[in-house]
Amino acid sequence: MNKTFDAIKQTQSTYPALFSEVTETPWGMLFYNPRNTLSVEANHGVLFAPCDYEQALAQVQAYYQQKELPPRLYCYLSEDALPLLEQGAEKLGFSLTPSDLELLICQNPTQRDVKSPLTFEILKEWDREINEHIIGENLHLEGLLRGSMKHNSYRLIVGRLFGTPVTMAGLWDNGEVMRISNVMTGEQFRGLGFGGALITH
Repeated sequence: MNKTFDAIKQTQSTYPALFSEVTETPWGMLFYNPRNTLSVEANHGVLFAPCDYEQALAQVQAYYQQKELPPRLYCYLSEDALPLLEQGAEKLGFSLTPSDLELLICQNPTQRDVKSPLTFEILKEWDREINEHIIGENLHLEGLLRGSMKHNSYRLIVGRLFGTPVTMAGLWDNGEVMRISNVMTGEQFRGLGFGGALITH
């Protein structure tokens, strides 16, 4: 279980390297995407090693203030490290929010056949109809997804209804863990089971 959790933690914490510039530090990474500064996913730090937490937080603060962005840091630490992290955060005016992320292990996955009118494809190049029919007002996602599509380890899978893109999901396979992200169905197509059909596919 610990090995599984460590692999998932590593995948979860490093996937922004698909679409952002990376600055490595002794305690983690700093991600920055100058073409997509609105995205929290593309612009944040990750802390996953014990360190001088006050110094690390100060480094995060200085780095993102220089980029004129709010400093954000995701922490993947054991519970016994939290009191020290909290002390450093309090001194620098950071606030900590615990994650509600849970790791659930399915021992006996079931196969499901889902009847759906959708056809599915791996997108080879950007389809501007995705902006209109799926993304809507979240236009900052285009840069994130297009950057990810440049990597061989990433696939953007689109579900089409009679040719119109209505649902999508990103799939990143780092060789050890597969990460499904950016699962999204266009607002006018929700509640019809299209997202579930895509995930099953």
